[in-house]
Amino acid sequence: MALIEIPIERSFHAPGFAAAWSVLRDARETLSHYPRLKRLTDLGDDTWRWEMEPMGASGFRHQVVYAVVYRYDEPAGEILWDPIEGEGNAQVSGAFRLRPVGDIGGVRVTFSTQCNLEIPAPRMLKSLIGPFARREFNGQIDCFIANLEQAIGRR
Repeated sequence: MALIEIPIERSFHAPGFAAAWSVLRDARETLSHYPRLKRLTDLGDDTWRWEMEPMGASGFRHQVVYAVVYRYDEPAGEILWDPIEGEGNAQVSGAFRLRPVGDIGGVRVTFSTQCNLEIPAPRMLKSLIGPFARREFNGQIDCFIANLEQAIGRR
């Protein structure tokens, strides 16, 4: 089993707190902007199971599945998520943090996440799988952030 750790942080500007919060507070809407998401299951109590489309090269494909619980703190401008132990083959935690930007107005939305993937592959392949998984995950996050920025800008 190969364990791949992927930390990511991205930021973007949003026109205002209300517009950003209204999109990000709605988990189903927010997550609908994530690429390669095959199925999203509402487990209740702000808990969601993510099932991604299988990824990989010919001969080796892997589907990432995990669940997280979301916590919302509007006064602090934070949305946090923590992994549900025993759900799937990845552990994902992270946050959206909304902070006012005084000099230009609006808010800075910072997205940060830590993903720990368990990939059933020999350790000797970890040196190949790790960079592929990191590149794929970073590309998905870049697309996700661009999609969110557009959705929030339309509010």
